[in-house]
Amino acid sequence: METTAKGLRPEVNALEGLGFGKSELETLRVKLAEVASSYGITAEELRVKFFQGLADYGAIGGFQKKREELESKIAVLQEQKEHLSSSAWMSSR
Repeated sequence: METTAKGLRPEVNALEGLGFGKSELETLRVKLAEVASSYGITAEELRVKFFQGLADYGAIGGFQKKREELESKIAVLQEQKEHLSSSAWMSSR
């Protein structure tokens, strides 16, 4: 057991560098156990689903960024449309 703990130390240090301290890791452990229990899945199934979810999260993040970019472009185009409409209205008077 001690050899395993020593072998994990670099990974634990890396997680701590990302802001995952003992409290956050304990919370993650508890939440994962709750999920496995509530869905009636094994630890192995949970591990596979967890990492599939993380992979999907990257794709979702990319879609969210693209959505934000498009919403920003829509806002700019709406402002331009309003400006053109008001300019056309003013010139027709």
